[in-house]
Amino acid sequence: MKTLFKRCVVSIVLFAVGGLPPLASAAWIQEVVDNSRDVGFASQIGFHGDFHVVYFDNTNHVLKYAHQASGTPWTVENIGPGGHASLALDANGAPHIAFTVQSAGGTAVAHAVRTGPGQWATVTVDQGPSISDTSIAIGPNGAIHVAYRFGSQLKYAVNSPGTPGFASMLVDGGAPLNKNTGVTPSIAVDSTGRPSIAYGSYTDHALMFAQWNGAKWVLDTADAYSNVGSYISLSMANGRPNVAYFGKNGLQFQTWVSGPGDWIRNPTFGETVDTAGTQLGVSIVLDGAGVQHIAYPAMVNLPAGGASAELRYATRTGANAWVHETVDVPGIADPSLALDAGGVPHISYGSAVPGSQPLFVLKVATVVSNNRIIHTGPKPVFRDN
Repeated sequence: MKTLFKRCVVSIVLFAVGGLPPLASAAWIQEVVDNSRDVGFASQIGFHGDFHVVYFDNTNHVLKYAHQASGTPWTVENIGPGGHASLALDANGAPHIAFTVQSAGGTAVAHAVRTGPGQWATVTVDQGPSISDTSIAIGPNGAIHVAYRFGSQLKYAVNSPGTPGFASMLVDGGAPLNKNTGVTPSIAVDSTGRPSIAYGSYTDHALMFAQWNGAKWVLDTADAYSNVGSYISLSMANGRPNVAYFGKNGLQFQTWVSGPGDWIRNPTFGETVDTAGTQLGVSIVLDGAGVQHIAYPAMVNLPAGGASAELRYATRTGANAWVHETVDVPGIADPSLALDAGGVPHISYGSAVPGSQPLFVLKVATVVSNNRIIHTGPKPVFRDN
């Protein structure tokens, strides 16, 4: 049974102008953003001049929001009840979230935009007996696009500028096939405003890709050899999809080779990024040079026995060529990646408190490389309250 802090992965509107130097020159620092009891699940980070993080508080069962302006400490506020949250930033830097909340009819998917400190304007997008796995993106004209799992189907809703409310439609599933599909969708919008969705299908045992052609959704199988069930992240660049996901060989990557439908076959499925990658979240973004960057957990053996997930960061250096490094020690979940205006990566994630597992705090890790100036936050102090 899925919980309200299901590890959703989304496409976030990012504003980046460059890439990083080789990873060998990079070092990382980690800061604690929220050290309340058991927080940081399903985190999503975005950057537009300031940093924004939305995440789940598993103690109080509410969504929380953290914000940091340049050179200032993080501030944290409650949004309210909800789960399965995803984040996008509009052209003015205002955070928008899609999330699920309990309703009289079962579950509703809602949209909220922050209008001021502690102030969120919320509307209902759709409702039904069971809704989960939201993903949100904002198009170049300001339209708000939401993908979500409606029962065992994939649905899409859009709020166009100047129109009231959201209009929804079915993307995949429903009669007569009654497929079990729409698993952890990730939505992205290209420069023309055309939405695309990457998602998993239990029925097809495949990574699927849906793209709106102006009149209907065109469905395509991106990886038919993938054991896709959760954790998918999509980013669009120059009309080309870039998908990170967990498949047959751990963490994998897919994109078009020469054009629509021409997916990587290596020999039959996408590139392997890291065989140690595990299903506790994934996030992909592209920098201004079109280079792919991924944050993800990787399973490692512990000296005292057993295994746990450490936080890793990977960069694609060419076809079938990835370099990756460890960002934080084992005991992490739900990473989300954003690049700042200088192309520097920042990763939000839940991190287990030493000696108090499975209690988590919210952290943000930042790379320090080639004398870059990085943001600093509160001193990492654990608090159990």
